[in-house]
Amino acid sequence: MSLTTGRIGVAGLAVGAVLLGTTGSATASVTTDQQAAATAPAPAPNSITGAMVKDGTLYAADLAPAVVTWFTTIYDGTVTTGSVKDGTLTLNDFSSGVKLALKGDTGATGATGAKGETGAKGEVGPQGPAAVWSGAHWGTVLRNTIGAGSAELKATSTIAPAGAGALELNTASPTDKAAFGNEVDFVGNQVSAITALGLTVYTTGENNARAANNMPSITFEINPNLSTSTRTYASMVFAPNNSAANAWTALDARDDSLGKVWGLTGADMPCNINGARCTWTELQAALNDGGAGASVYSLSITKGRDFEFHGAADKLVYNGSVFDFEPTGVK
Repeated sequence: MSLTTGRIGVAGLAVGAVLLGTTGSATASVTTDQQAAATAPAPAPNSITGAMVKDGTLYAADLAPAVVTWFTTIYDGTVTTGSVKDGTLTLNDFSSGVKLALKGDTGATGATGAKGETGAKGEVGPQGPAAVWSGAHWGTVLRNTIGAGSAELKATSTIAPAGAGALELNTASPTDKAAFGNEVDFVGNQVSAITALGLTVYTTGENNARAANNMPSITFEINPNLSTSTRTYASMVFAPNNSAANAWTALDARDDSLGKVWGLTGADMPCNINGARCTWTELQAALNDGGAGASVYSLSITKGRDFEFHGAADKLVYNGSVFDFEPTGVK
């Protein structure tokens, strides 16, 4: 409601009735005929209606100064609970239109909007380095596995020298033998052309306590091609002495400082595995006796037949290649 000192409209008079605590309300407009026909009706107690005013308006001059001040300064065009006789306004005191405005109309739930378009596909990230697997020809050499010997690619409870896995080797007794290798990819290679060779071994204190050289071996099946023998088959075996217990140790099989750790099978072979073994240099000299030169049939990591053993091997080095033994293959 807005009241000015110039004119109080009939519509404003209805609010004035509320402010005064009366029960009547002013009429919004009165026609000329109604004004002419009006004859001083007997008003209801405490009520003022628009029909009581000749021209439908009240001016500030028509009211006592105190009333004008009361309207214009105390309430200044507002209605508060202090303006109401009993100090309260309930929902029933308002018209239906006002009630609806106060309650608010939530309206019907709108229809689900159309699905937005699929965003553009993100760029493909850079490709990681390709894993080169050579596992097609690596596996247990069954014809050289004896008894309860086992050689399996597995995860390791230690920190492997390469990747996450290793070749686990187990023999339960001195009569068992385990062999894991490749019978395809090294066939025909010359022994004299081996320029790098080695492996990394994990052993235990229990293994070391059984013998001074209770370790996995690198074993080549070869044709020795000696001028002094007609033998066309022998095993050329790297059988190192024990390394540190409960640790991974890298061994260079061509290192003569490891001692006489190479032997050949066969009673008529030099550097005999069951007799006077040789260093790597001595072995190469023995095989280079003027014959065609020793050539390879297969390459394996073996254990047995000698002592019970439980350990592992990894990172087989052959010339320019390093073979990483993983649970899913040889990398």
